[in-house]
Amino acid sequence: MRKKFLVLIAVSIPALISADWYIEAPYADTSGKSAAIGVSGADDPHIVYYVDGDSFYHAYKSSGAWNGPYSIEPVYYSTYCRVIDLAMIRDTANAIMSMEYTASGDYVLWGKHVGGGVWAIEQMPNTIVPSNSGGYLNVAICPGTGSELFHVIYVYFNYGSPVLYYRTYDGSWSAAEEVSPVPDVSSGWQNDIAVDANDDPHIAFVYSDEGIKYRKKTGGVWEPVELVSSTTDPTFASIAVDESNQPHVAYDKDDFGAVCYRYKTASGWQPEEMVGAGGGWNTYGASVAACGGEKFIAYYAAGDLKFATRTNTGWISEEVDTAGDVGTYASLVIDGEGYAHIAYRDGTNWLLKYARSTEPVVGITEANWGSDVKSWGFTIHAYPNPFHQQTRIRYSILARPASQGEAADAGYLIRNLTLMVYDASGRMVRSFDLVSSIENQESEVIWDGTDQCGQPVSSGVYFLRGVMSPLNGGQTSTVTKKLLLLR
Repeated sequence: MRKKFLVLIAVSIPALISADWYIEAPYADTSGKSAAIGVSGADDPHIVYYVDGDSFYHAYKSSGAWNGPYSIEPVYYSTYCRVIDLAMIRDTANAIMSMEYTASGDYVLWGKHVGGGVWAIEQMPNTIVPSNSGGYLNVAICPGTGSELFHVIYVYFNYGSPVLYYRTYDGSWSAAEEVSPVPDVSSGWQNDIAVDANDDPHIAFVYSDEGIKYRKKTGGVWEPVELVSSTTDPTFASIAVDESNQPHVAYDKDDFGAVCYRYKTASGWQPEEMVGAGGGWNTYGASVAACGGEKFIAYYAAGDLKFATRTNTGWISEEVDTAGDVGTYASLVIDGEGYAHIAYRDGTNWLLKYARSTEPVVGITEANWGSDVKSWGFTIHAYPNPFHQQTRIRYSILARPASQGEAADAGYLIRNLTLMVYDASGRMVRSFDLVSSIENQESEVIWDGTDQCGQPVSSGVYFLRGVMSPLNGGQTSTVTKKLLLLR
């Protein structure tokens, strides 16, 4: 096989401001295929991707400058599905990679960035067969909350009869478990995984031509497979989990006719919602994120990269990048400050591209309760901050001024109040449910630096987010504060 040599050269490419987005092409001569993005505790973006017939690469931005690209592992094939994925934990980049049609067969690699662009690589022990695991299809990874337990899914291809497998890694690999063992169909490819605050995995995947399916493992026991969407030629499932540990799934349907979304509550799956026009084959569909009670999707449509936000009245999409054929392999993450980061491919120029919102997309300011009343909401403070063992969180509701002709505020006295603590990657680690109807009076809770399971979290930057909403309807008021935990 003839090996291609590709020199990756860092160049100075001017950054562009396009409406609400800051756009860059970090390097020349990179393809951006299978792009996956994460953020560090300092909200610096890390991106992994690959170049046809060359290598998997890692690049990250720090202090305003891009570092890399650093070669992770050579590859010698061309494919169109997700074959590398990234997770950030304690500011360390971790990746899982699908190696296909190599001299030793198809297998899956695990990599960890040890600093300075150097990666430690190991082949994942295969408990099924010595080859054919990971070929052609997708791999996904997500770290557990407050730990270094990783959850991994990958496909055992078996020449036309793929099966989706799940494993964990906390220094050693668990045995492979079948997520959806159905022979002779495409069961489990184009998949994605998310992990909730209880460290339980949620998995969305394509099931042959039957549609998009979902499965969760709770307390070590797999729950039954559920149908998310029955659709013609389903493709590219993406999943996120919210602060209530409920799943949100985005996918293409009807032969790429639409990008759709569906979410689950305690009462079951809610009706399917259309986000926008479909992308098409080789796009890796849409990337969904849930952060602070809000939902976002980055996706490719008609040659453009788009970003959608879910509102009370439906999805609102905006153009992020329209310069040529851009937006395939879109990967989305929301950082601890509420900014959106997207890694994606420029298909016209074969470039890796990166976009960051110029303002937070998560609502971190107080919202109005209707157009005829003044802004109001509530305040939160934390002391001490920084803290070592615990911090006292004080909150108070601000009185809502009555609008003209309104006799009383009785309809707004009973409210839902929630305080949530997020880590720097945007994952909720602790929540407090509060009930209050007293305005302008301080109340207090204490956070002792533990997660939802009572396990201590690591030192670093965290974000305290308060959400208030009336039980009888109306807009939600939110506010966010930064916390610094020093062990």
